[in-house]
Amino acid sequence: QYNVLAAVVAGRQTMPFNHDFAAEDEKYLLDLVRRQRGCFNVKCRDPSASKRCVKCQVASYCSRECQLADWKDPVMPHKEVCKVYRGNVAPDVRAEGNGQRGAVAIGLLGAGIVSEDICRKAMMDRAGAFLDEAKRCLDAGLKDDKHGFRRATIALQAGVVFNLDRCRLQCAATLHDWEAHDVVSVNHVIFDAVDEGEEARRRLHPPGYGAGDISAECRKRVVEKLEAFILKANQHGITVQGITYGRGLMWMS
Repeated sequence: QYNVLAAVVAGRQTMPFNHDFAAEDEKYLLDLVRRQRGCFNVKCRDPSASKRCVKCQVASYCSRECQLADWKDPVMPHKEVCKVYRGNVAPDVRAEGNGQRGAVAIGLLGAGIVSEDICRKAMMDRAGAFLDEAKRCLDAGLKDDKHGFRRATIALQAGVVFNLDRCRLQCAATLHDWEAHDVVSVNHVIFDAVDEGEEARRRLHPPGYGAGDISAECRKRVVEKLEAFILKANQHGITVQGITYGRGLMWMS
C-alpha cells in the first residue's frame, strides 16, 4: 500500500504552485485568536481591541496605555514574547529553508496562544488548502505526456518527532514534474500528536543513532492519519505515489 519513492528530482521551480495557499485560513485563525483573546493587556481584555503590535502583528490592544501595560507585564511582558510571536507567526520572517512559509498554527501552538485542538483543526484546514492548490496546479499548469501519462506525481515524506512536548507525526509533500525536472516541496501537510510522555520520547529517541520506534497504539494512530490524508487526496483526484519513511516509521517500509 505504501511504496518508497526512490528518486527526488531537484531543479528550478517552473510549476505554477502558490506557496501562500493557506493564507486565507491563516488570516482567519489569527483573527479568531484576536477575537477570543481581545486586548492582550490582561487587566483589560476588551474584545473590540483593533490596534496591533507593529512588530509581531499578533497582539492587539484597545489603546496605547494597554499596549504599554502589556509591554511591562510582570508575568509575561510583551517585551519578551513579542520576538517569540514574531519568529513563529509573522509572515515576513516565518520562512523555512526552501523559502516557503511555515504553518501559522504550529507557531501559535509553540507560543502557547492556541490549544492542541485548535492547532489540529487548523492543520487539517491547511492540508485541505494544500490539496486544493495541488489540484489547481496539476490541472492548470501540467499536461499529460505523449503517452497519456501525467507528468507530475505527489509523494509524502513522513516521520515522528518529539516536538512541543509530544510525539508528532510530521509529513512534508512534494509535487514532481519529471519531464521538466521540477519539484515543489511543502512542509507540514500533516502535523498531529500521536503519543506523549517520557517513555514515548525515550522509545522514539533512543541513545546513539537508532531510527527510533513507537508503540503499537501509536502505530495505529499513524496509519489512521496517513490513510485519512491519502483518502482526502483521492477525493481531490490526486494519487499519492509513494511515502518515504523517517524516524519512528521504519517498520512501515
